[in-house]
Amino acid sequence: MKYGEVENLETRFRMKNGDVKHGLMSASFLELDGVPHIISITRDITERKQAAEAIRESEANLSSLINNRNESIWSLDKNYNFITFNTFFSEAYFAAYNVKLKKGMNAVEMLTPELQAFWKPKYDSALSGRKTMFEFSTQLGNALQYFEVNFNPIILDGIITGVSAISVDITERKQAEEE
Repeated sequence: MKYGEVENLETRFRMKNGDVKHGLMSASFLELDGVPHIISITRDITERKQAAEAIRESEANLSSLINNRNESIWSLDKNYNFITFNTFFSEAYFAAYNVKLKKGMNAVEMLTPELQAFWKPKYDSALSGRKTMFEFSTQLGNALQYFEVNFNPIILDGIITGVSAISVDITERKQAEEE
């Protein structure tokens, strides 16, 4: 480390009572009256580390839950960009459209004009605060498939920030109704 540079180091330390704390130590070399000094400040970041770990655990649990389903699950931000999606949806989307989904991709812009005209108003309905449920059918391979889709607004601190979606294959139910 050179004079005047600040070095940051995360560390764990044990208190006299046995508690383990996380600290962020910032140290700097400087010279005062020709004598080199090290100045160090340590901040307790235990709560921040615990909050980060709680977020990691929550994200792992959510990922496990949505990937444990054989329904398409996805969410979009208010600009129609994918926030998250489960493996089932990603694989189904690739099979139907030959597009590999990535977080941040725009769900509306990649669609044909006909599909944009179908999907965008439904996303907009959820973005305006309404729960939206609808059915649609599409040709997948040689078979006509039917789906029921539910859109719900994602609300954070009273503000709609996006749309969560679940699509369930109802083909068997539709075929039974037709018979």
